[in-house]
Amino acid sequence: MKAILVKTDQAVRVVEINGFMGLCDYFSGFPETVYSYLLEKPFCMIVDDAGLQRNLRKNEFGSKLYGTEHHGNPIVGDIFIVKQVWGYDGYDLAGLTDNEIDNLVNKYSLSLIV
Repeated sequence: MKAILVKTDQAVRVVEINGFMGLCDYFSGFPETVYSYLLEKPFCMIVDDAGLQRNLRKNEFGSKLYGTEHHGNPIVGDIFIVKQVWGYDGYDLAGLTDNEIDNLVNKYSLSLIV
């Protein structure tokens, strides 16, 4: 599934991940779904749930999306932007379409690295 990866150095890429298990392989902790102050549903961020304990670097873009300035809790480490869709057993993660990627890139003025 396609996702937008925003690294802590603000490098932005479209990446192909192998579902939830691919996210587990990426993070040292457990992938955590985070609902954003600015990112509208069905989109969400996936972050490393152990990021604060591991003292990962602040992700400025993720913190902006999350609304850190309103509640003080930063987003740290790299983030993935994906969709959440209703599945057989509740909500599942889903990849982004090319059109959704283009819309998100334009909406948030992201500079993709190709």
